[in-house]
Amino acid sequence: MKPFLKELAAAPLPWLKSNDETSGIVISSRIRLARNIKNYQFPANLDSDIRAEVVDNVFEIIEKLPLRKLCKSFEVENLTDDEKKLLLERKVLTYESIVSEDCGIIIGNGENFSILLNEEDHIHIQTIKSGLKLESCWDEVENIDDMLSKSLDYAFSNDYGYLTASPANVGTGMKASVYLDLTASLLTGQLPGIKQACRLFGHVFIGENTEDDNYSGARFLISTRKTLGLTERAVIKEFSDFIKQVVDSELKARRKLIADHPEKLLNHISRAYGNLKYSCLLTEEEALELLYTLRTGTELSLFDKIGADQVNQVLVMSGDAHLQNALEASLDIESLDIARANYLKKQFKLI
Repeated sequence: MKPFLKELAAAPLPWLKSNDETSGIVISSRIRLARNIKNYQFPANLDSDIRAEVVDNVFEIIEKLPLRKLCKSFEVENLTDDEKKLLLERKVLTYESIVSEDCGIIIGNGENFSILLNEEDHIHIQTIKSGLKLESCWDEVENIDDMLSKSLDYAFSNDYGYLTASPANVGTGMKASVYLDLTASLLTGQLPGIKQACRLFGHVFIGENTEDDNYSGARFLISTRKTLGLTERAVIKEFSDFIKQVVDSELKARRKLIADHPEKLLNHISRAYGNLKYSCLLTEEEALELLYTLRTGTELSLFDKIGADQVNQVLVMSGDAHLQNALEASLDIESLDIARANYLKKQFKLI
């Protein structure tokens, strides 16, 4: 594994930290900005040599900017499968970029930003932070966009704004999203109301890694849909105000659940603790779900000897690529599941 990526594999995720502002309800905030280069077709319609030319051009531009000292650049096809999986687990690469040809990735040294080349659009600039920090995310994305725009002629229409491969992104090209823990809303039956509110305000409500109603446990992603008629900061302000209402609703649901039905919440979290303690095999998906549930318990101060930061660190290391790096071993699927169960027990001293 490349030295820079090996360092990442051993490091905590900067966007997965405890935060007092939202009591751990908003796990992370993300801003993603799509840009395309004028006079080039969108990546899906480009020949391989032209796609490679786009990557080389952006890499060359980065090398001429002060930004070059703050990041590392890689051609995705030159990464090993383990390296791709590592960056996928850290939310830097996407599945589309892994299966596509001639993609590039630029990663900030502290993972404070990433730039993905030739996925759906020529350029995707992304910043993820812990908690509700959409304004801060936008400041960083806007700064990088301003630097690149001085050397790149973006595809832009006076009538529609920035042109993107997906019509849904035309305009600002920006999508803001937050990843939330809505355990109490789920257990108290208030989730349909939040989902309906998202529809009314024009936001997208989905489960992790899916575009339908197959939610992953109690963790959900809410994203903006508006890209026309408003500035980026206006969209972010409106969206942040909406998310604060969702957070307030979840906090009220938690207080009501603890006051009226404490055993329901305790049972939900205790079952996760029990599965972690006694499981002999755990898939990556099962481990993540149990750990996020345990994380909710730490945010509610239900454990004396397990803290949120400890759970956050283990959440990262439970991924296949991170686990194999920590164990310095290449394991088959069943051996990975056994190793993951044992690793989690040792981390929480549950053996």
